[in-house]
Amino acid sequence: MTDARQQNSHDATGVGPLTGRSVCCLIVSDSPAYNGRLIKVAEAAASAGAAVSLVCLVSRNVERPEGPFRLVWLTSPQSDYRARVPRVLSNVWRELVGNPLRLARAAWRADADVYHAHFLPTLLPAIVAARLRRARVVFDARDLFVEARGGSLPRWIEAYYRFIESHLIARAHAVLAVSEPMARVLEERFGAVRTEIILNGAYEHVAAADAVHSPVRLLFQGAFAHNRNLASLVGAMRLLKGRATLTLQGWGDAELELHELILSHGLTDSVDLRARCEPKNVIACAGEYDVGVIAYRADTLNLQIAVPNKLLDYVGAGLAVAASDLPGHRSIIEGYGFGVLIDPTSDETLARDLGELVSDPERIARMKAAAVEAAPGLSWAAQAEKLLDVYVGLVGDR
Repeated sequence: MTDARQQNSHDATGVGPLTGRSVCCLIVSDSPAYNGRLIKVAEAAASAGAAVSLVCLVSRNVERPEGPFRLVWLTSPQSDYRARVPRVLSNVWRELVGNPLRLARAAWRADADVYHAHFLPTLLPAIVAARLRRARVVFDARDLFVEARGGSLPRWIEAYYRFIESHLIARAHAVLAVSEPMARVLEERFGAVRTEIILNGAYEHVAAADAVHSPVRLLFQGAFAHNRNLASLVGAMRLLKGRATLTLQGWGDAELELHELILSHGLTDSVDLRARCEPKNVIACAGEYDVGVIAYRADTLNLQIAVPNKLLDYVGAGLAVAASDLPGHRSIIEGYGFGVLIDPTSDETLARDLGELVSDPERIARMKAAAVEAAPGLSWAAQAEKLLDVYVGLVGDR
């Protein structure tokens, strides 16, 4: 198995393309230690010789990330949008003024050459710090922030972030997108300049695919969220009994509902719920399966154009991929031969398309071999080189 964490960008003299430079990554998250993209970016910059700072704003006591970086840890109470008026006013101040100021101050103190904003809430602080330090800003747009939250934000928060999207994305010196369709939206809707597609590739990739099991083993890895269409995926298994098994490996709000659904459908022998894997073990956990499944519906533009991390993890593990026929998925699957596009409209359409696949083990074997072949080019090692080219180009402009 090849592991990108064992590689670095230093030459024989120990000097990397970013030696003498500094990168500051900013994130607002209650699980920064589990944010694979954040850690990958920080490690890539450090491997190229940069001094790296991570500025993390969290709302509770959570695990702290570890790696070749200086950690700046900020805490702030989680906003309660349903509170009474005095509390709401406090929340407004904290969300719109207090937290951005704290992030900007911490970022300014990091005195970086490049400020890398992970997700929209850190873009304004990154731009403020960069202006004061005459530095460059990279915006990592892994989703369309407002649309990805599916109407869960209060109107005043949504209006604030829509303003940020409309006015500040275009001010970033480089914008990173996770798919070609997302890059087009960022350019056309928000005026993003110098857009680069940096996939969230897997650290590792297997050297050979395992033989196809009987019955075929299907896998979903990731969050048990209601917009993942997992209930329909479980429902489809009623029609695939005996031909396939399904493992749902993850965590989230829909876990109890899924457990009850499995029991009510009498699927305990063919559908299994498992706890999520540690990020460092995702590829190993996936390796015992045959087909990685993503059954998202086209409920939002964000779901349509994004490329989930799990798709690239499946490829790294040498799995065939069965993913909803959406532009983001299509942009990766087409041309490689490791996957099929499926119709997630209902239990029946999923069962039809997955049934056609699991009935042809030889086809699955060819797809698994194609995944192994495609994995190096889609891995994080390949993506990290593209990211470093962006950094080097920006600091060279200073």
